[in-house]
Amino acid sequence: MNDHPREKTGYEPRIDPEKYQAFLFRCPVTVPFQFASHPWFVCNERGTITRWEVLDRLSETSPDRAYLHVNRFPIWSGIEILPFIRKEPLWKGKLLGKVEGNQAREMIDFIRTSGERYPYRHTYSLVGINSNTYVQWVLDHFEDVDLKLPHNSFGKNAAKRDRMIRQARVVVRRRIVKLKKRVIARRLSDR
Repeated sequence: MNDHPREKTGYEPRIDPEKYQAFLFRCPVTVPFQFASHPWFVCNERGTITRWEVLDRLSETSPDRAYLHVNRFPIWSGIEILPFIRKEPLWKGKLLGKVEGNQAREMIDFIRTSGERYPYRHTYSLVGINSNTYVQWVLDHFEDVDLKLPHNSFGKNAAKRDRMIRQARVVVRRRIVKLKKRVIARRLSDR
């Protein structure tokens, strides 16, 4: 179970202790960046509820997960409103959607093991790899799930952009190698 009491927010009836459910929530980012969105997952494994998210600080409870946190904040609440104040007040969370049944079970299993598999768990950037990157990475593994991050989820495409940059670098390196070989071949033939 989580370390935080379940505050009464109106989401309690949605929890079914007999089901697997994966919820996607969002809240604004800490001031002065509150125009941006911070997402997190709430996982219900037949009554065992956990919250999963990437934050701008390293995990104190599980250093192996680096920036990936479990139950850092109350399940339904958002993150801090004010910077450098690591307690309340917290933003109110907004439900973006949920998945139930076998899809939820598969997604929860994936999220639970993401601490070892998430390739960017040791990286965080406000405008690059961040909480939106993590949630989008999970969602990309479940294309049949109808959950989407809002337009102001800056960083949701950072992993794709990072992959494209790495692929472009490989192509450029290959072309440089070919060019060097041509230059060497010409020099040798000119002798």
